[in-house]
Amino acid sequence: MTVRIEYRPAHLTFEEFRRVDGECFPAESIASEGFSTFMADNFWAAYDGDSLVAFSHVVRKPDVAWISRIATSTAYRNQGVATELMRTMVHHCLRIGLSDMMLYVQSDNTAAIRLYECFGFRTVESAYQFILSGPRLLRPPPDAVAAPITAVPITDLSGSSLPHWPREWSNIADTHRPPEQYVLVFHDESGTHRGYCRLVPRFPGCFPFVVDRPSTYLTGVLHALHDFLLPERDILKLTFSDDALADACVELGLKLNYQLFKMLRLAGKP
Repeated sequence: MTVRIEYRPAHLTFEEFRRVDGECFPAESIASEGFSTFMADNFWAAYDGDSLVAFSHVVRKPDVAWISRIATSTAYRNQGVATELMRTMVHHCLRIGLSDMMLYVQSDNTAAIRLYECFGFRTVESAYQFILSGPRLLRPPPDAVAAPITAVPITDLSGSSLPHWPREWSNIADTHRPPEQYVLVFHDESGTHRGYCRLVPRFPGCFPFVVDRPSTYLTGVLHALHDFLLPERDILKLTFSDDALADACVELGLKLNYQLFKMLRLAGKP
């Protein structure tokens, strides 16, 4: 079998993309807006003849490349297609000066983890996705017991009042494009920031999602997010890498959707 890899193929339609993406990520498939973003970024499509069989996407950060998506149709797995996509992405990132790369993978996806390890990726921390659903998304009553929190769009804040962003989110301000995406900073009554998130209402979900002292502030943060959610959505997915926050989600009765590994490939690794 010979698979052809193309960079940002102009002829690829959303329907073709959705067929593969929906097969690989049925619960989290990309909407048409996300497809347009992929095609304008570092995106590769793998073809068997005229049929799309796999694709991958890399988000370029200031000093690290983030593999945000890699998908292979079931019938083409274990045939070297994902390996060729990985090789293509790694070589591309090295050419543009991004030798450090990162990705997230479900902790039970052993085949994918082995593949990434072959390209020098190593697990550096665990991450989680919890689901908030149903009545919990409704606005809380006025007498709800929670530390009051306000969610402030990043454009309403000055540089001195912004949190310290981690390396992979150093350009997080650029992703604030309401109403498609919001970057929100959480403040308590004194004006002290207690976390932040990037919220995609149509997904719907928050990633990253950071809450200081989650046992105290998580309920207030969830209440504060209400005004930015779409009324027709009755679910919210929270993705993060904080064990204390995971414990607080369990205490609130949120459902663990899956556990992730964050994997990193540093310069100088094979």
